Amino acid sequence: MDAQLTELLPKELVVNSDELALVELWLHMLRIGSAHRDRLLTAILSVVPMENNNSFWAKSRSWFLLFLRWARENNETDLLLNILSGTNDYGARDWWVTFGAPVSDGPAAINQATACVDLTHREATDLRWALDLWRTSGAHWPGEPTGPAS
Repeated sequence: MDAQLTELLPKELVVNSDELALVELWLHMLRIGSAHRDRLLTAILSVVPMENNNSFWAKSRSWFLLFLRWARENNETDLLLNILSGTNDYGARDWWVTFGAPVSDGPAAINQATACVDLTHREATDLRWALDLWRTSGAHWPGEPTGPAS
């Protein structure tokens, strides 16, 4: 199956606007165990998440939640911590803004109650798992509050 999907893989490291329609497919390719893991991760995380003012912001948020689901299902805690902390080669930065936290405050500023209001149960579970992982790691962004924003 993976060989049949090769033509749908990202062409470059940076996703062009014509390829945005394929991001959700790429996430599902990751979930089924594609042999092109690094190529898919690089492409996916170059567009997930996007800035609030981007027209794809809502879609980008759902892609990030699908990414979190994949990470949780596959116990990708080290990779996820690198991405959540911004110390990665994939380009995912400021991901917490898609959940209502100011860019300057970092992930600890996410208010879980507010962020989970419009999420499905599974999405909320994935987000809580990622935030718990982040918070128990002891990592902090510059200027980030030291305690969680309840």
